[in-house]
Amino acid sequence: MFQAKNINTTDTLMSLAEDMHKTVSIKMTGDDPTAYSERLNELCSLVATSGKALADAKWHKNRAIKNSILKAIADTKVLALPASTLNELVKADAADISYLVDFIEQIDKEIKYQIEALRTLISLAKTEMSAAIYQK
Repeated sequence: MFQAKNINTTDTLMSLAEDMHKTVSIKMTGDDPTAYSERLNELCSLVATSGKALADAKWHKNRAIKNSILKAIADTKVLALPASTLNELVKADAADISYLVDFIEQIDKEIKYQIEALRTLISLAKTEMSAAIYQK
């Protein structure tokens, strides 16, 4: 049976997410294609990191939900609740981990959006340079 290894702790993941968020939140100014390329390389290097962080956070979330369900099963008073209420209780019990997953997932998406935007800007700059050459 497969055993997950090298899973980052939730504290490590939160620290990593905060660092990635700072990087993703940097506002670019100007129209320098070299700066676009440098930023693109920086973001591309984060894709693997954010993907691994997201997988680790989801692993922790699944464990938290499992433990919450097992705790609820052990508490016979909770089992008397309707299934929908029990489901909401389990979600609430894993709220911190769910936040971490959502935070990292949003960073991962933002990195990918910025990469696509930078590719477009680089392509536009190349087209403008080619047009400038032909106009001369």
